[in-house]
Amino acid sequence: MYTNLMEAARRGDVTGVRMHVPGQAGAADNLGATALMYAAQNGHLDAVALLADVEAGRQDWRGKTALIIAIQSGKEPIARYLVRYEAGIKDSDGLTALMAATSAGFIDLVQELSGIEARQADDTGKTALMYAAETDQLEAAKILVTHEAGIRDRSGQTALMYATVSGNLALVELLRQYEAGICKDNGWSCLMTAAKLGNYEAAELLVESEAGLQKLNGMTALMVASQFDHEDIVRLLVPHESHLVRKDGQTAAAIATQFGNHEIASFLNNAPSILPHPPPQQRRLTKSIANVRSESPIVYGQLPVSASSYQRSATYTSRGPFEPGPSPFRAPPHPHEPSEGPAAISTPNLHRVRSTTPSDRSVSHQPATDSKLLDSYIMDETSQLDTITLNATMNEPTTSYSPSAAKIAEMMTEMDIKDGEIAALRQQVALLQAQLALSSGNVTDLKTDYVLQAQQLRSLADYMLQFAATMAPQVNHMDPLLIKKDSQ
Repeated sequence: MYTNLMEAARRGDVTGVRMHVPGQAGAADNLGATALMYAAQNGHLDAVALLADVEAGRQDWRGKTALIIAIQSGKEPIARYLVRYEAGIKDSDGLTALMAATSAGFIDLVQELSGIEARQADDTGKTALMYAAETDQLEAAKILVTHEAGIRDRSGQTALMYATVSGNLALVELLRQYEAGICKDNGWSCLMTAAKLGNYEAAELLVESEAGLQKLNGMTALMVASQFDHEDIVRLLVPHESHLVRKDGQTAAAIATQFGNHEIASFLNNAPSILPHPPPQQRRLTKSIANVRSESPIVYGQLPVSASSYQRSATYTSRGPFEPGPSPFRAPPHPHEPSEGPAAISTPNLHRVRSTTPSDRSVSHQPATDSKLLDSYIMDETSQLDTITLNATMNEPTTSYSPSAAKIAEMMTEMDIKDGEIAALRQQVALLQAQLALSSGNVTDLKTDYVLQAQQLRSLADYMLQFAATMAPQVNHMDPLLIKKDSQ
């Protein structure tokens, strides 16, 4: 219930706070808020000082402390006072005070909290450095990069990928020194993200370190740019990747034609390749497993000291700790290819096509909300899909044009497209969550928008399941997901 102490704290009435502390300290209203939280939210430092000793450490219904509330309310002096009392406590979504301070651009607070909360991740695996990259906080990123570079979130994205999506070239320039070459589990790179979004400047920064990387299905950044009709990026990448083919034998020109980008297809068919084209029988896919670290929760992990060492370091993912033994989702290696290693070890997918010719260039309190469950469900689904299609592709000859190979290629293309739609919807949902958290008045319109975005995510998940069922009806790997979805 709402008490006299809370009202005095909200107004900054120090006399009233002193009067009511003995009998009402520690009480919480219907949403779990305490008098300290009211004082912090409204910027009353004297009231905060009186209440901190008796109410610090409490969390409201969202798991938020007075410290996090002060930061998200823009009250930096209050937040700095509360650091000694509440640093290290996460909210129900895994958000730390450091992440909140980073998003708010409170640099002094970031500096102070980085020694306490660095290398923590929220429920989606995002670190404070990723928040900095996502919200264009360059100065905060400069502080955090030495603590958190090289970490991937649960969808496999790095801070560099977030910076590439946000389009902040200064952040891309900073982070590429530490994270260039680190890919998602399916081999997706930052350069591919830039190629997909049409961000030529970011692609220009990344081409030297990431040109030649391929997804597990053989997709390259050039193919992505060809698919999404970004001619300037196509011209940038042709000298580096025109000789590469996808596992189903498709070239960048063929993909451009498939998506109706005929001018790009014509350019690719007539453009001379600067790099040699090795004979098909000499092409082989290799995967770097150098400097693999055993997986451990990122809170306890130690990063290499040099920037170059980050590039081939295994990092924490949602797959869990390493357990020896065969994986039901891993196809046997090709007799002429090196083994990919244990299935649970996650390493950056640095795939390059090489030639054996001398001219070759090697190149809380509350359980998770429905929206959080849906978000987790979608990420699990896409990961499962990628694994299934990888196994099918590995058992097909690379030159096959069978109906099975065509279906796999179509599914891979569909996944690439839906990956972008999921990312966009998730970003909108996150923005609405932040707006809802900060709103003190009527939130009906915000809530309506939030529910709409959640429904769109669910519809997208339904579509992907239906699409997978039509592509491979004989595959039953998706059944557990269907059961899981129906039970939600």
